[in-house]
Amino acid sequence: MPQIILPDLEVSGVFPSPRRFTTWVAGRRTLIVLNQAIATYVTQWPTTSGTIANPSSWIAGAIGSVVAPLFNRGTNNANLKIAKSEYEIASLRFQQKLFDAGMEVNNALIVWQTAKDRVALDKKQIVALKGAVHNTRLLMRNTSTNYLEVLTAQQRLLEAELTEASDRYDAVQAIIALYHALGGGTE
Repeated sequence: MPQIILPDLEVSGVFPSPRRFTTWVAGRRTLIVLNQAIATYVTQWPTTSGTIANPSSWIAGAIGSVVAPLFNRGTNNANLKIAKSEYEIASLRFQQKLFDAGMEVNNALIVWQTAKDRVALDKKQIVALKGAVHNTRLLMRNTSTNYLEVLTAQQRLLEAELTEASDRYDAVQAIIALYHALGGGTE
């Protein structure tokens, strides 16, 4: 079968995974519109069909199939322009879906990296606050510092530990969001 190449029509990009349903649908729609454009392009050219059992009817059919595209040239050109425009629209929608999917992945990665960095800072803060609690206890034993200062240091440590737990939760949520942005979790 001869290969048909449409002028000014290209299929570019990577076809997405069917797990990412919105991009998959847009990609399929683009291919359907491209096939319609190809079918419209083919109608511009003469075709021959049938067998040569009856030469006179075959010659008449061949002449008719050669002449018909000439008479329908304006309609065929208009249909081809419409098909090209529909393909361009479908292609742009597909590209937008891919862009949106990429942005979702990028945003999820940024949120995850930020949460991971916050957890690292929280760990450093907890280490420092544990040292502060220890020092405050030593001060209470050896000086006139009261127990209220020890409680205040412990409260700050607890707040830092709660912040770390919250940041760990945010990191896990970001990983889940990244998994969904990559097309997981649809089954």
